[in-house]
Amino acid sequence: MKKREKTVKEITCVGAALRLIALLLCAVFAATALLACGEPGGKEQGQGGEDSGSAPAGTTGGGDTAVTGDGDGEFVRDSLPDSLDFGGAPVKVLYWDAENPEFFVEGETGTALNDTIWERNIAVQERLGVTFDFILCKGSYNYVNEYLTNVKNSVNGGTPYDILATYSMTAGTVAYNGLTADLMKQPWLDFEKPWWPDSMIEQSSINGQLHFASGDISTNVLYMMYAMYYNKDLAADLNIADPFSFVESGEWTFDKMAELGKGVYADLDSDTKLSSGDRYAQSCYALHMEAFIWGAGLVGLKNDDGILEVDSDFIGEKGETLTDKVYEYLNSRDAAIVSDYKNIFRDGRSLFITDRADIAIFDLGERTFSMGILPIPKFSADQEDYCTMTGNPFTLYEIPINAPDPAMSAAVIECQASEGYRRTTPAIFELSLKTRYADGGEAPLAYDLLRNGTVFDLSRIFAMVIKTGGASLTDLYNKQITDHKISWSTQYKAYRKGIEKVVSDINAAFA
Repeated sequence: MKKREKTVKEITCVGAALRLIALLLCAVFAATALLACGEPGGKEQGQGGEDSGSAPAGTTGGGDTAVTGDGDGEFVRDSLPDSLDFGGAPVKVLYWDAENPEFFVEGETGTALNDTIWERNIAVQERLGVTFDFILCKGSYNYVNEYLTNVKNSVNGGTPYDILATYSMTAGTVAYNGLTADLMKQPWLDFEKPWWPDSMIEQSSINGQLHFASGDISTNVLYMMYAMYYNKDLAADLNIADPFSFVESGEWTFDKMAELGKGVYADLDSDTKLSSGDRYAQSCYALHMEAFIWGAGLVGLKNDDGILEVDSDFIGEKGETLTDKVYEYLNSRDAAIVSDYKNIFRDGRSLFITDRADIAIFDLGERTFSMGILPIPKFSADQEDYCTMTGNPFTLYEIPINAPDPAMSAAVIECQASEGYRRTTPAIFELSLKTRYADGGEAPLAYDLLRNGTVFDLSRIFAMVIKTGGASLTDLYNKQITDHKISWSTQYKAYRKGIEKVVSDINAAFA
């Protein structure tokens, strides 16, 4: 991850600069809020969330205002020539029903999360001489086959699309079925630029081919970063050491997290049973416990020089130890797996919560306590880096094999990513997550650790394909941390033959 990766020490060294940036962004927000005519929008598709204010000054794209540099604190130009013009051609984008706004908005409202999407799209259209035509197709977890069928029908004689923008698991399924072009063979796409994370490109390149990509082009890559949040006031009241101090020392591990939570549980509603009215070390949703896999430095599928194979650490002793620890933690009184886990934390009855970063903007804004941010804990202190899993509901971009003008599709994708890097990313990452919805202190450093540690695992992107072998790798993990009737090695052994056969088929599909 050479473009963005920094150590904790290096990030700490620029902490003062980050705080200055945050203060400047606050000033921009305050000034633009006074001038804004629109009310903050909601979270529905086509609206801009609750963040008001315009994008930070100097973050506009389009080549003219971008600053050349190496991506380390400066905005980088893309390599698209000013003369590139597709004569007003329509660009048909088949997009999915994403949880957070990403693809288009109806107009400017004075809210940063809304307006930067609007500005990005206008910039792309004006720079390339194209017109966006966004076509909605359900494509989330329960609608993978619906999206797949739509693309198949298009390729088999239906209306062709120029770009596919879809849910991560759906993208893997569409690519596996031979419906997408190799992005490495397209002009204009420059995967050396900072808007394409190295970890994404390295992990997703199979046998020298790349059939989907993401990064700053998808707002949901930022929204879906897994993080831990903690109640600073509750920690102080209970005389618990500041959890972030262990992040800085490199000792923020799963064991340390469990240790700090010991004794936090209290039967506040006096009903003598675990309930939503009690106080917990962690309120959580079972699905989000998957974050501990990647926090431990594990992946389901390892990409070994372009060939995928099941990671031996994931199915071996390390995976066994991790699943044992998570099971024990979730079955103690310290952790509550409940549907209203967000409310428990927001109401001050939980020390920790593990979830995607978008909850800081959309769910925790009404809290009455000071909130801290943490990376997902390491497996052990000797693990070099903190690793951040990206939740499944982010967007991967593809070019269908029957795209009328693949070069135009590629240019639009590159321009969208480039403009997103200078417009939507600062609005979400700097103005919202680091500033407006944070409580100062270590927040800028914490969010930089999250973003620099982002990993992408093809066992999730190809999860629906792997399921045809009996179960996905995360299915087995979730079963193990909730059921735990047999050992982890025995659990995997029951599905090993089917899973490894499918992984071999995935490699063959891109040979």
